[in-house]
Amino acid sequence: MPGIVSFADFILATRDVKLTTQKEAINEATKHTYFLSNMLKGRDTSDVFRGGTKLVERVMATDNGSFKFYQPGDEFNPTGVDTLKKIEVDWRFAMAHFVFYDEETELNSGDENAYLDLKRTYEQAAMTSNFNGMEDALWTAPNAAGMETGGTGGTAAFSIPTFINENTNTIPNGFSTLMTVDPSVNPWWQNQKSAYTAANIADTTGGATSLLASLADMWLNIKFEKLQSASQWFESDDLKKMFIATNKDGHKQMSMLLQRLNNRLTPNRDDPAYPDPMYNGYPIMYVSDLDTAPVFTGTGVLGASNTNGVANVGYPRFYFANLRYLYACYHSQRYLYPIVKDGGAKAPTAHVMFYNTWYNVVCRSRRRQGIVYPNA
Repeated sequence: MPGIVSFADFILATRDVKLTTQKEAINEATKHTYFLSNMLKGRDTSDVFRGGTKLVERVMATDNGSFKFYQPGDEFNPTGVDTLKKIEVDWRFAMAHFVFYDEETELNSGDENAYLDLKRTYEQAAMTSNFNGMEDALWTAPNAAGMETGGTGGTAAFSIPTFINENTNTIPNGFSTLMTVDPSVNPWWQNQKSAYTAANIADTTGGATSLLASLADMWLNIKFEKLQSASQWFESDDLKKMFIATNKDGHKQMSMLLQRLNNRLTPNRDDPAYPDPMYNGYPIMYVSDLDTAPVFTGTGVLGASNTNGVANVGYPRFYFANLRYLYACYHSQRYLYPIVKDGGAKAPTAHVMFYNTWYNVVCRSRRRQGIVYPNA
């Protein structure tokens, strides 16, 4: 069968000796972690899937300043005040695909002793590529031309470090606006920051520049209580969607710090590990992409803390990401939308299966996001 493309795949998928079922291809192309799953878990369908030409939110940036004390008989001069600010995001378009030939798939499906379902492994590879790509995009370096530019100019979805960063005024390097709003003149559109001194990362005494002090400071910064007697006018946030993300170094540093704080290693004296470190009851999650993501550059970033933007050992960051307000949003008509194309008259038995997705990452409130970072 000289006409079959990827002949080696065909042979591997149809050999006689098999150790698993036809649908059990071991997937070694996956990542250690997928933060994307936390963005989607437990969220209302109306949040995740939307229509329209753009993603638009209107945020009340200020109150109207109308409160005042008065004496009976005083005259009033009511005036209208604009308090809403529009933030908007363009859709980004992504595609994953796989190619198959009738000769491959038909001959493979006709063999009950086939090692694997060949077409399914092709689909598995495409789906893995799709979600690996979306996960990578969550932690890519901010890029104004690719992310902030609207219309046909922009090509990349927003990344989490675009919305949560340590830069001056929390403006990513190269940006002047973020979702069309300038954070330098709109402080409510800045994320929270709390700095620690890297030399004091292991300090367990509560020193003012220690990592523990910065974590405590950040926790107070990202909490916003509502007035219960007027709860219908206030944002209700119970922090159930708060996640703390860090790289492997940050996870290890926190584990060792917790070990030092205890008079024994762990609840199990025979086990030196400190599993699943937490802060204030929230897990500190390891995000594998942060081990290599070159996102720590620009004004306000400590030069010694990174090499070409990748965090150095001893200088971890901790992302306090409130996923109630920061999440991936998909077009209701284009989420893994299947498109099948054949090879035409010149290749009638060839087919391509595309999976088309229109989406972007949106942030409805930056001041509810935060980063603990090294500044010395």
